[in-house]
Amino acid sequence: MANIFLSYSRVDSERAEELFEKLTQALRSEKGVHVWSDREIEPGSNWMEAIEHELERATTFILVLSPAYLNSNYAAFEIGVAMARCSLGEAQVIQLLVADINADDLPPLLRHRTLIDARGKSAEQAARLVTDLVQRSPRERRA
Repeated sequence: MANIFLSYSRVDSERAEELFEKLTQALRSEKGVHVWSDREIEPGSNWMEAIEHELERATTFILVLSPAYLNSNYAAFEIGVAMARCSLGEAQVIQLLVADINADDLPPLLRHRTLIDARGKSAEQAARLVTDLVQRSPRERRA
């Protein structure tokens, strides 16, 4: 099963919601693929436990990069987990740039990684770019 964890800032909620919907639609035909965002947390539940559980299950992390995201403590935590899992070969990390950022503001762990530039693109276009990566085998992604 492929579990996709969508990591974003609350400031970017509207954009992330659109991306979540489009990714879910685009990957619906893929058996065993589940896109997760914090919108799936049930009211009254422990949201931090829910997020930690999904961080452990994720096989793909999509980091929705914006100035607000890069200034978020929660995002920093999620980036740390994503990159640790990536370095162990347990997950892939996809950086999706949705707003102008200063490259120096990127955490050191992300500075030397390629990203998808989705600035000015619709959620559908951004989802298509991400979906293409998610659907590739690990060998194809490294090529």
